[in-house]
Amino acid sequence: NEYKSYLRMASADDDGIIIEDEDIVSHPDTLNQGNQQILTFMYRNVWKIMETYGYLIVIGVVILYVAYDRLVSYLENKLSRSRSAAQNNMSSEEQLERLDAMRRARERLQADVDKAAAIEKEKQREREEKKRQEKIDDWERYKAGKGYKSKVKAEGDSCARPSYDFLGGGSDTSGRYRPSRRNFGRGGG
Repeated sequence: NEYKSYLRMASADDDGIIIEDEDIVSHPDTLNQGNQQILTFMYRNVWKIMETYGYLIVIGVVILYVAYDRLVSYLENKLSRSRSAAQNNMSSEEQLERLDAMRRARERLQADVDKAAAIEKEKQREREEKKRQEKIDDWERYKAGKGYKSKVKAEGDSCARPSYDFLGGGSDTSGRYRPSRRNFGRGGG
Protein backbone atom coordinates (compact mmCIF):
# COMPACT_ATOMS: atom_id res chain seq x y z
CA ASN A 1 0.00 0.00 0.00
CA GLU A 2 2.86 2.37 0.81
CA TYR A 3 4.42 1.49 -2.54
CA LYS A 4 1.24 2.49 -4.38
CA SER A 5 1.05 5.82 -2.57
CA TYR A 6 4.73 6.47 -3.31
CA LEU A 7 4.10 5.80 -7.01
CA ARG A 8 1.22 8.23 -6.99
CA MET A 9 3.37 10.93 -5.41
CA ALA A 10 6.33 10.30 -7.73
CA SER A 11 4.20 10.24 -10.84
CA ALA A 12 2.36 13.39 -9.80
CA ASP A 13 5.66 15.20 -9.71
CA ASP A 14 6.64 13.92 -13.17
CA ASP A 15 4.82 15.88 -15.86
CA GLY A 16 1.53 15.89 -13.99
CA ILE A 17 0.68 12.24 -14.76
CA ILE A 18 -1.22 10.45 -12.01
CA ILE A 19 -1.23 6.65 -11.81
CA GLU A 20 -4.46 5.15 -10.55
CA ASP A 21 -4.80 1.93 -8.52
CA GLU A 22 -5.98 -0.13 -11.49
CA ASP A 23 -2.87 0.91 -13.49
CA ILE A 24 -0.49 -0.74 -10.99
CA VAL A 25 0.40 -4.31 -11.94
CA SER A 26 1.39 -6.78 -9.22
CA HIS A 27 4.28 -9.20 -9.63
CA PRO A 28 3.57 -12.52 -11.30
CA ASP A 29 3.37 -15.62 -9.09
CA THR A 30 6.61 -17.07 -10.48
CA LEU A 31 8.60 -14.33 -8.75
CA ASN A 32 7.09 -15.08 -5.38
CA GLN A 33 8.76 -17.45 -2.89
CA GLY A 34 5.96 -20.06 -3.01
CA ASN A 35 7.99 -22.65 -4.94
CA GLN A 36 10.94 -22.48 -2.58
CA GLN A 37 9.89 -25.54 -0.55
CA ILE A 38 9.65 -27.69 -3.65
CA LEU A 39 13.09 -26.59 -4.88
CA THR A 40 14.65 -27.22 -1.46
CA PHE A 41 13.05 -30.68 -1.30
CA MET A 42 14.34 -31.55 -4.80
CA TYR A 43 17.83 -30.23 -4.01
CA ARG A 44 18.06 -32.31 -0.82
CA ASN A 45 16.89 -35.48 -2.55
CA VAL A 46 19.29 -35.05 -5.48
CA TRP A 47 22.13 -34.39 -3.05
CA LYS A 48 21.31 -37.56 -1.06
CA ILE A 49 21.23 -39.62 -4.25
CA MET A 50 24.59 -38.22 -5.37
CA GLU A 51 26.11 -38.95 -1.93
CA THR A 52 24.80 -42.50 -1.92
CA TYR A 53 25.23 -43.56 -5.56
CA GLY A 54 27.73 -41.00 -6.92
CA TYR A 55 30.44 -43.48 -7.92
CA LEU A 56 27.92 -45.73 -9.61
CA ILE A 57 26.50 -42.79 -11.54
CA VAL A 58 29.97 -41.75 -12.72
CA ILE A 59 30.83 -45.32 -13.77
CA GLY A 60 27.47 -45.59 -15.54
CA VAL A 61 28.08 -42.34 -17.44
CA VAL A 62 31.53 -43.57 -18.53
CA ILE A 63 30.08 -46.90 -19.71
CA LEU A 64 27.33 -45.09 -21.61
CA TYR A 65 29.90 -42.83 -23.28
CA VAL A 66 32.06 -45.78 -24.37
CA ALA A 67 28.99 -47.62 -25.67
CA TYR A 68 27.86 -44.53 -27.56
CA ASP A 69 31.32 -44.05 -29.08
CA ARG A 70 31.47 -47.67 -30.25
CA LEU A 71 27.94 -47.52 -31.62
CA VAL A 72 28.75 -44.39 -33.62
CA SER A 73 31.93 -45.95 -35.09
CA TYR A 74 30.01 -49.14 -35.93
CA LEU A 75 27.29 -47.18 -37.71
CA GLU A 76 29.85 -45.10 -39.62
CA ASN A 77 31.63 -48.27 -40.80
CA LYS A 78 28.33 -49.81 -41.87
CA LEU A 79 27.38 -46.64 -43.75
CA SER A 80 30.75 -46.49 -45.53
CA ARG A 81 30.39 -50.19 -46.51
CA SER A 82 26.97 -49.48 -47.97
CA ARG A 83 28.39 -46.53 -49.93
CA SER A 84 31.24 -48.67 -51.31
CA ALA A 85 28.69 -51.32 -52.25
CA ALA A 86 26.72 -48.64 -54.09
CA GLN A 87 29.90 -47.66 -55.96
CA ASN A 88 30.47 -51.29 -56.93
CA ASN A 89 27.01 -51.32 -58.49
CA MET A 90 27.95 -48.51 -60.90
CA SER A 91 28.05 -49.22 -64.60
CA SER A 92 31.39 -49.68 -66.33
CA GLU A 93 31.13 -46.27 -68.05
CA GLU A 94 30.55 -44.54 -64.71
CA GLN A 95 33.50 -46.37 -63.17
CA LEU A 96 35.76 -45.42 -66.11
CA GLU A 97 34.63 -41.81 -65.89
CA ARG A 98 35.36 -41.76 -62.16
CA LEU A 99 38.82 -43.29 -62.65
CA ASP A 100 39.58 -40.78 -65.42
CA ALA A 101 38.62 -37.87 -63.14
CA MET A 102 40.89 -39.25 -60.41
CA ARG A 103 43.75 -39.61 -62.91
CA ARG A 104 43.34 -36.00 -64.07
CA ALA A 105 43.32 -34.74 -60.46
CA ARG A 106 46.51 -36.71 -59.72
CA GLU A 107 48.20 -35.33 -62.83
CA ARG A 108 47.26 -31.78 -61.86
CA LEU A 109 48.65 -32.24 -58.34
CA GLN A 110 51.83 -33.84 -59.72
CA ALA A 111 52.29 -30.91 -62.09
CA ASP A 112 52.06 -28.50 -59.14
CA VAL A 113 54.64 -30.53 -57.21
CA ASP A 114 56.97 -30.67 -60.24
CA LYS A 115 56.69 -26.90 -60.71
CA ALA A 116 57.55 -26.25 -57.05
CA ALA A 117 60.48 -28.69 -57.24
CA ALA A 118 61.84 -26.96 -60.36
CA ILE A 119 61.68 -23.55 -58.64
CA GLU A 120 63.47 -24.92 -55.57
CA LYS A 121 66.10 -26.60 -57.75
CA GLU A 122 66.74 -23.31 -59.55
CA LYS A 123 67.13 -21.47 -56.23
CA GLN A 124 69.57 -24.13 -55.00
CA ARG A 125 71.59 -23.85 -58.22
CA GLU A 126 71.74 -20.05 -57.81
CA ARG A 127 72.96 -20.42 -54.20
CA GLU A 128 75.65 -22.88 -55.27
CA GLU A 129 76.71 -20.60 -58.12
CA LYS A 130 76.96 -17.66 -55.71
CA LYS A 131 79.13 -19.70 -53.31
CA ARG A 132 81.36 -20.85 -56.15
CA GLN A 133 81.76 -17.26 -57.37
CA GLU A 134 82.70 -16.10 -53.83
CA LYS A 135 85.37 -18.80 -53.63
CA ILE A 136 86.77 -17.72 -57.02
CA ASP A 137 86.82 -14.07 -55.88
CA ASP A 138 88.58 -15.05 -52.64
CA TRP A 139 91.22 -17.00 -54.57
CA GLU A 140 91.81 -14.12 -56.98
CA ARG A 141 92.12 -11.70 -54.03
CA TYR A 142 94.66 -14.03 -52.42
CA LYS A 143 96.71 -14.28 -55.65
CA ALA A 144 96.69 -10.49 -55.93
CA GLY A 145 98.18 -10.26 -52.42
CA LYS A 146 95.11 -8.79 -50.73
CA GLY A 147 94.53 -11.87 -48.51
CA TYR A 148 91.47 -13.93 -47.94
CA LYS A 149 88.11 -12.43 -47.14
CA SER A 150 87.65 -12.27 -43.36
CA LYS A 151 85.37 -15.01 -42.13
CA VAL A 152 84.97 -13.39 -38.66
CA LYS A 153 81.71 -11.55 -38.07
CA ALA A 154 81.76 -7.86 -37.21
CA GLU A 155 81.54 -6.80 -33.56
CA GLY A 156 78.19 -5.06 -34.10
CA ASP A 157 76.47 -8.38 -34.88
CA SER A 158 73.74 -9.54 -32.57
CA CYS A 159 75.28 -13.02 -32.58
CA ALA A 160 78.48 -11.79 -30.92
CA ARG A 161 78.87 -12.96 -27.33
CA PRO A 162 78.74 -10.19 -24.73
CA SER A 163 81.85 -9.67 -22.62
CA TYR A 164 79.87 -9.32 -19.40
CA ASP A 165 77.96 -12.26 -18.02
CA PHE A 166 75.49 -10.87 -15.52
CA LEU A 167 75.18 -14.21 -13.72
CA GLY A 168 78.91 -14.87 -13.58
CA GLY A 169 80.08 -11.38 -12.64
CA GLY A 170 82.45 -10.73 -15.52
CA SER A 171 84.40 -12.23 -18.38
CA ASP A 172 87.13 -13.79 -16.25
CA THR A 173 86.33 -17.18 -14.71
CA SER A 174 88.36 -16.85 -11.52
CA GLY A 175 85.81 -14.69 -9.67
CA ARG A 176 82.75 -16.80 -10.41
CA TYR A 177 80.72 -18.53 -7.78
CA ARG A 178 80.69 -22.29 -8.15
CA PRO A 179 78.57 -24.38 -5.82
CA SER A 180 80.23 -27.27 -4.03
CA ARG A 181 79.85 -30.77 -5.42
CA ARG A 182 77.25 -32.95 -3.86
CA ASN A 183 78.95 -36.20 -3.04
CA PHE A 184 77.42 -36.99 0.31
CA GLY A 185 77.63 -40.61 1.28
CA ARG A 186 79.72 -41.73 -1.69
CA GLY A 187 82.47 -43.17 0.32
CA GLY A 188 85.49 -41.60 1.83
CA GLY A 189 85.93 -40.55 5.42
